[in-house]
Amino acid sequence: MIRFDPVDDKDSLHMALNSDYNLIEDSCATIVRRVRFNMRQRKFHGRFTDVSKADPSLVINEGSYNNDGLKDGPFIARYLNGTMLAKGNFKDNKYDGTWNVFYDTGKPRLIFEVTDGVCAITDAWDEKGNKTVDKGHGTYIIDLSGLSWKGKLVNGRPDGTWQLFQSNDIGGRAFGSEYFKKSKFVDGENSLGKYTDAPHIDLTVNINLPFIAAEKILVAPPCGSGPANHTFIDAHYYAGMSAFYSLLRDHLKEYLNHGYLENKEGTFEIMGDVTPGGNIDNLRKTGGSFSTEIVTYVSRVIQRMPRLEPATLDGKTVTQSFKIKFNIERTIFSFEIRFIR
Repeated sequence: MIRFDPVDDKDSLHMALNSDYNLIEDSCATIVRRVRFNMRQRKFHGRFTDVSKADPSLVINEGSYNNDGLKDGPFIARYLNGTMLAKGNFKDNKYDGTWNVFYDTGKPRLIFEVTDGVCAITDAWDEKGNKTVDKGHGTYIIDLSGLSWKGKLVNGRPDGTWQLFQSNDIGGRAFGSEYFKKSKFVDGENSLGKYTDAPHIDLTVNINLPFIAAEKILVAPPCGSGPANHTFIDAHYYAGMSAFYSLLRDHLKEYLNHGYLENKEGTFEIMGDVTPGGNIDNLRKTGGSFSTEIVTYVSRVIQRMPRLEPATLDGKTVTQSFKIKFNIERTIFSFEIRFIR
């Protein structure tokens, strides 16, 4: 039975978690989170520590949440064996300042710095200890769980041409690219054509901090029930998908309700991916025979939508595909979004 054990008469709790940071019965816990928790809002606040159930003197993670439930201030994350995983600062739930990230062997993996919301990779190493980025210069790969961006860094920022590959085919056929000049985004190209509004590359997207999964307050399968089923959560908008529908509809109206649908009827489908960073990417038309002009415009509107909360598999962010089906009848349009597992 899952329960929250109060520590005092306020809102301090001890929460039993498994190795995926999901709630579980105390008898099967790997981690105990000591934290303040707002039951109504389902948000942590104040300072917290995650300790080993087997050895409570071993602190696995520590940091603080502000009153809005956002990560704020210094954080330290460790692997379950106590080896350092990462240390740095958050500000309003975003990486801030200098971060150091390590492999589970204790060897350095990455140093990056975020200033005014802009991330720069300072140094990076592969698992064998070879340095791939030195003082902001070198080749860098961003793993998106099935997709990977690869390109060169200059002064810690992307420069020149970056290409998007299948992760198991790095250096093979690229199906997307972005071009940077003096670390400034110039343009990108995918199956729908060129775009110039904003880059899709996020240098921090593959930083894996497992403890963040605890914020979703997921419940693990019953203890001792046999092999656990994988827990998959679809990508979603932080304010709810109905709000996302309304936002997309409003943006589309700016174009589609100005005579462009007059005497036009038909359907078309657009597929795309939500990356582990929450970006909407890799849009492509998959059905229908509607005008290329309208399909291209709709795709660009979709690509400019706010980031989504990415899909998770057992608490880890993964790429998820989606399909949007549009139906147009003269001056009226409607659409339906379906996420694909």
